[in-house]
Amino acid sequence: AGGFDINDLFGRGRGGSRSTAAERGDDLTTRVQVSLAEAVTGTERTLTLQRPGRCSKCHGEGNTGKLVTCPTCNGTGRARRGGAMFGGSGVCPTCRGSGKAPEPCSQCGGSGIKEETTRLTVKIPAGVITGSKVRLAGQGAAGIQGGPPGDLYIETEVTEHPLVRREGDDLYLDLPVTVSEALMGGEVRVPTFQGEVTLKVPPGSQSGRKMRLKGRGVPSLRGGTPGDMYLLLQVKVPEEATDEVRAAAETLARAYRGDVRRELTL
Repeated sequence: AGGFDINDLFGRGRGGSRSTAAERGDDLTTRVQVSLAEAVTGTERTLTLQRPGRCSKCHGEGNTGKLVTCPTCNGTGRARRGGAMFGGSGVCPTCRGSGKAPEPCSQCGGSGIKEETTRLTVKIPAGVITGSKVRLAGQGAAGIQGGPPGDLYIETEVTEHPLVRREGDDLYLDLPVTVSEALMGGEVRVPTFQGEVTLKVPPGSQSGRKMRLKGRGVPSLRGGTPGDMYLLLQVKVPEEATDEVRAAAETLARAYRGDVRRELTL
């Protein structure tokens, strides 16, 4: 799987903010495109991303561990705001009346958070649809002042396939067959996302006939029965009308029992 940069992955960085208590980090979400084949078989993606990470200098604590004069009350243990005591008690909310407070980390400004670039390998399970989310526990934004990290959610977007369409867990594919295969029957090779299979085309098959390959659809994301693949037969005539082909066509024309459009009314 190829790596790619998601520099605008997150818009909720919290580095530089201050708090008096540890807080859990934010949950983060990014979107990853997968092909229909990858959605059927499962795949991996390697992401290179930026996120709010734990400060390496203070190890996410937001302070140096050294006590200094409280910057809020200037060491008095009491503080005023607009002429009134904090909380009505006069006790400084930062140092709780001690007059001392931990020295903020100079690298993260006391938040315990610094932007970091990281690489993650994500397993996308078989059966995902557009909007499915894969949760990576603890891989979200770092917590403030030593709090636990949030989670990272990978939201999948399944792209359309040029030949196969998906309806729920079932797949549909138009299968070309020759006139002789449709008329006399035969064995044809059919590609599926799990590998090629051999299909027996019954004699006298018409265009539009639906045939089922059981279990060859999309696996159930919740572990249930997998979907099926349906093949819609499309009878193809020869591209060049040689004298031999014209003679064969005239012979076939005499085999029809009446007007093939006699029941076509609007």
